[in-house]
Amino acid sequence: METMKHYPFIYFLYERNQVLVYKIQTLDYITLANVVEKGEWEGYELLPSEPFTTFRHEQSDPKEGWSFWVAAEHLSHLVDTINDYIQLQRKSMMTTTAQVVHIVCSESAAGSLRVALAPPKYVIGFPEDLSIGPLWKLDEERGQACRQKWLMENSNDEVDNFVGHNKLKEAIREIRDIPSHLPIYIWCEDNIEEQCGLRFFLYLLRDQHNEIFLIHTNGQQVIERQWNPNLYEKKRLSVKERLKFLQQWEGLAESTAVLRQWEQQHIQ
Repeated sequence: METMKHYPFIYFLYERNQVLVYKIQTLDYITLANVVEKGEWEGYELLPSEPFTTFRHEQSDPKEGWSFWVAAEHLSHLVDTINDYIQLQRKSMMTTTAQVVHIVCSESAAGSLRVALAPPKYVIGFPEDLSIGPLWKLDEERGQACRQKWLMENSNDEVDNFVGHNKLKEAIREIRDIPSHLPIYIWCEDNIEEQCGLRFFLYLLRDQHNEIFLIHTNGQQVIERQWNPNLYEKKRLSVKERLKFLQQWEGLAESTAVLRQWEQQHIQ
């Protein structure tokens, strides 16, 4: 599907003479679940002699009562295209407004943290439970596709798997978008989900020179946490410690195991 960008609009050539126009309403990354909620769609028809490359929706009237259908795998590609464009805008926003970035291994916990922290703040919630499923090349499209295939074969919710796949890609984008001058706080608990997440975050940040701090939440469950960094142990990770976590992730990613546990302060 051919595309053109005309911020805040993206044009998709749906058929030979059909153009879908998506208007970005917020700079939140979108998923399959909210592709309609987070934006505005209109349909247009190209004139017989009008090339797509010169089309501008302001010069045409939208079609009334139109609809379109896209297969789930193609819709996933459409969502990726929109998020690529949003990513360009977010990089500029994060550079000018944020003073510190917080990463937490739960979308619900990220929501609580956004409410609790004083502005300015930037919080990233990681949506995946990395204690199960393949981890090979998880930072790349091929590894994400491998993980998605495994989840679809071992789960009954195809739509939820497509949504989860897009959320994972969103979170990876956000972490990679972090400007190198901003300090990063990673909130981490002694459980397998968050320990795997910690190692993956540090792998994604392996070429960055940010100061990275680990906030250990001392055995409290997410629902009981008070989201105040001053209440917890905060440790600045040294280069040596970061390298150790990085090597541990590489070992996990090379393994064919699909189930991991946290035992005696180690991932088994």
